[in-house]
Amino acid sequence: MQVPSVGTIFDSKDEAYDFYNMFSWEGGFGICYGKSSTNSKNYRTMQDIVCRCAGKEERPNTTTFRTHCEARIRLHRTDDHGWYVTVFINKHNHPLSVKCGEKKQ
Repeated sequence: MQVPSVGTIFDSKDEAYDFYNMFSWEGGFGICYGKSSTNSKNYRTMQDIVCRCAGKEERPNTTTFRTHCEARIRLHRTDDHGWYVTVFINKHNHPLSVKCGEKKQ
C-alpha cells in the first residue's frame, strides 16, 4: 500500500482522488471531496479530499455517520497546472473497516 506524503505530485485532481481512494479502500474508510478554494479568475487552486466521516451534521436530531474525523489530504496547484499534496492527516476517530468493501457507516 502506497501511503500519501507531503510533496507527492499528480497530473490531475482525478489522479490524486484515485490514488487516495485506493489508499482509503485498503485502509478501511471512504472518501469524498471536501472544501476547495478558487482564485479571482475562478480557477481552483486548493482541494481537500476528506474521510467520509469528516464534518458534522448541520441538521439537529438526525442520525449521522459524521464524527468530525480529521483524516484528509490537501492539494494545491503546481505551476504547470498539476496538483501536489501539502497536508496529509491519517488520524481517524471512528472504527475502520477490517475487510475491503465492508461498510461500517
